[in-house]
Amino acid sequence: MAIARNQPCPCGSGRKYKRCFGSPLGHSPQVDPADAQARFDLGCALLHAGQPLAALAQLRAAIRAAPQAGRAWQALADALAQLRFDVCDPQVEGELVQCLARPDVEPVYLAPAAASLLRADPSFRSLLPPVHGDRRALPLDEAVLRRLARPLFLLLLENTFIPEPDFERLVATTRRAALLAWHAGSLPSAGDVVVRELLGALAHQCFLTEYLHEEREGEAPLVDELAAGLEAALAKGGPVNEVEIALVACYRPLGALRRADTLPASNASIMGRLVLRQVREPAEEARRLFPHAGAAAVVPRRASMLIAGCGTGRHAAMCAALDPDSRILAVDLSRSSLAYAARRARESGLGNVEFAQADILELGALEERFDIIQCSGVLHHLRDPMAGARVLAGLLAPGGKMKLGLYSEIARRGVVAARRLIAERGFGGDPAGMRAARAAILALPPEDPARAVAASIDFHSLSGCRDLLFHVQESRCTLAQIAAMLGELGLEFLGFEFEFAATRLRYVGEFPLDPAATSLANWAQFEARHPDTFAAMYQFWVTPKAPARA
Repeated sequence: MAIARNQPCPCGSGRKYKRCFGSPLGHSPQVDPADAQARFDLGCALLHAGQPLAALAQLRAAIRAAPQAGRAWQALADALAQLRFDVCDPQVEGELVQCLARPDVEPVYLAPAAASLLRADPSFRSLLPPVHGDRRALPLDEAVLRRLARPLFLLLLENTFIPEPDFERLVATTRRAALLAWHAGSLPSAGDVVVRELLGALAHQCFLTEYLHEEREGEAPLVDELAAGLEAALAKGGPVNEVEIALVACYRPLGALRRADTLPASNASIMGRLVLRQVREPAEEARRLFPHAGAAAVVPRRASMLIAGCGTGRHAAMCAALDPDSRILAVDLSRSSLAYAARRARESGLGNVEFAQADILELGALEERFDIIQCSGVLHHLRDPMAGARVLAGLLAPGGKMKLGLYSEIARRGVVAARRLIAERGFGGDPAGMRAARAAILALPPEDPARAVAASIDFHSLSGCRDLLFHVQESRCTLAQIAAMLGELGLEFLGFEFEFAATRLRYVGEFPLDPAATSLANWAQFEARHPDTFAAMYQFWVTPKAPARA
């Protein structure tokens, strides 16, 4: 059985789809089954309206009519991501496998749905270690290996981290079992395809989560011994055991090995992709630090968009691809993130985006004024968020639009409780301290407010956990404070941005006298009734107020 879960997407990507407004929602009008576009439009409209099960049928029909349509596959993935399963469903499992294998589908939000489907199978569920009690390493016999090598599980491991504590424990116990088997001389050879694929996928997962998995006493010396043997083999220029390479990569990045750059890299195999991800790409980023520094970088004359705090550039690249006539300046403090973003933009042939290193508070020196400014997830990490907002507001062109993202005081109550626990127990912000803090939080009873952070996707990678719980500076605000800030800056509130339209439709249902959904006072009442509405953050658009007429 599929269960719809209409939770807000935590990414804040703002991804949008073409919507069909020609027919009323809530029932399926007569649509030609061969008309892929009509099916796609209807499926996306149903998805936006919070009806993922109904959307699923339409999107499946769209894909049958046009199986190469990447947009339809992404929409199908978004519908599946809203569901949870308590019985096996071979059709859904096949669709999840296809989605995860496609490079044009964003995989990260599929993980909870796919995990629930795997968990629904008793043969797989029996492999998941308990929260407490005996956690001895799994026996890696043929039967266990066959269950672990399930394509859906392997693709999940390789393509996105899995934000599920029981799956984290499975990864930790499986890699420990493989390490102990290697030490005992019973680990199958590199010729065993199943073992190579499984350990390769586990290594991808451990790298994606930045090695947050529990490491028990006695494992580190064995990994050191294994790594030393591989380095000796690499120094001699002889062949290396791919299973052993994958096993080391389950505990530490391959780039830490001497002469790791001699390992073969290729997209054609899981091991080749592992070398690309852990050795080649980080080395390229280290060599290609972005040359721009400061806010004085030359802005192209046709520039109309500023992305303040672009990170690794994914959102900037999406904007550049969707609007090739725009000119985009994307800035961030992190040189390594900018190097990665610039390289990916070059590889994608995006010539209308420029990256520069800059502090938001220094951007006031720019002479350019922008038609669009986007700044999500940055201001609440400044010592004075209002100072940053003031700088950005001063960069808006007349009639320009600005999108801001700020943390909600109400929605972050679990984070506040978790940060209090971390401070009280003295957990440090280093990897060991974060692992210990995560273990302490996962051990809390479900009703403890701090336990709620385990549901956040950021909780399941080291960098995400650091930003979620250990950031040195975090501020939160209320909608009343946002209203006061906009008044001081002379900005007009245009509305919130949501991943799906269901939240806005629910708001209008509760406040029919505000069909534009622009009353912050009403939204404050709505949030009080539905405190997880802005679980990711407030994301909203503003524009300069028109001057008063004489």
